[in-house]
Amino acid sequence: MRFLYLLLVCSICFALAYSALLHANRQGDSVFEALRFNALVAVFSAILALALGARQLPQRETLLCGAAYGVALAAYLFCKSQALATGPMAATTLIGCSSLVFQTLLGSVFWRETVTLAQILGVVLMLAAMLCSVDGGLEKGGSRRWKLYCAGLVTANTAVGMIFKLHQSTAAAAQTHELLVAGFGLGALMLGICCRILPSSARKAPPLRRKLVLWAALCSLASCGYNLLNARLAGLLPSIVFYPVFNGSVLVFALPVSVIFFREKITGRNAVGILLAVAAVLLLGNVVSLPL
Repeated sequence: MRFLYLLLVCSICFALAYSALLHANRQGDSVFEALRFNALVAVFSAILALALGARQLPQRETLLCGAAYGVALAAYLFCKSQALATGPMAATTLIGCSSLVFQTLLGSVFWRETVTLAQILGVVLMLAAMLCSVDGGLEKGGSRRWKLYCAGLVTANTAVGMIFKLHQSTAAAAQTHELLVAGFGLGALMLGICCRILPSSARKAPPLRRKLVLWAALCSLASCGYNLLNARLAGLLPSIVFYPVFNGSVLVFALPVSVIFFREKITGRNAVGILLAVAAVLLLGNVVSLPL
């Protein structure tokens, strides 16, 4: 069990590193450059997932879920990189983690999972945390474009979580690596197609340099790392432990990372938003129950 918690710590570190790398790279000035960069990340991630464990021909369920995953993943990679490029890291991370709210609600609809009073309160607290985060983000340089990218990030992140859950309920649940290979591969293809269909005036960008390729490789290592670990840990650790600990830790540690490495100023409203989000994650994960 200690080894599993060590893997969970590694997953949290990979997730934080991925956000920090994207925020530092800032491919937000050109849509074409952002699409090209994320296509590279997806290609490298597919290669890593293939090298680390994809050994079987994918079953039909894996192919179908992989196709849906590829579409959602392409949107997730693009929206996350653009949200982190155009807004503050702490607020963007908080909003991205709020997809847990919608995953909880959708789980109750499609998988008939019980929603408790504590989880309902958790939804309310997370929505309040999002409002604090959005307002605070605008004070520190966020924009209307940042809001749109954050909305896309939450939608795509919710879809990715639901697709993983659907795949784990099929007979092909063990084909995690194959699912990631299919998803990252299709995501790379879709991002590449988007690059090609942009007007020629929008495709003006400096040629790929070695530094940018290396940066994409580092991002793919972090992205593929936490996706593979999470897919594995989701089946080995109780959901009541795994999801709240992962999301809560990413939320909490994104704050000092943004302050130390990017010198973001955290207002009182931001601090309240983080505290509300952590409380919401604990309630949504049923770690904390309400006395009746």
